Amino acid sequence: MSDVIANRAPVFLLPDAGPLITLAYGQVLDLLLKPNWPVHIVDMVLHEVTRNATPSSEAIRCWIEVNRVSVMTTRTYRHTYA
Repeated sequence: MSDVIANRAPVFLLPDAGPLITLAYGQVLDLLLKPNWPVHIVDMVLHEVTRNATPSSEAIRCWIEVNRVSVMTTRTYRHTYA
C-alpha cells in the first residue's frame, strides 16, 4: 500500500445509489455519519437518486444538504449531463 493511501483519514465514499435508497426508506441515513468520517457521494449517484421526485429522493437531497456531504465530480457525469 502506498504511503499516500496509508496516511489518509478514512472516508465513506458512496459510489452506488442502492445503499442510499435503502437507508432513506428506512429513515436511517444518519447511520452513515456514526463513524464520524467525512461522507462523499459521486455526482452520478446524486443525479440518480434525485432525478425523480420521490419521498426517498427528497429525503436524500435534504440529508445531503443538511450534512454538507461532498459531491465528487466525475468525467462521466460532466460528459453526459453538463
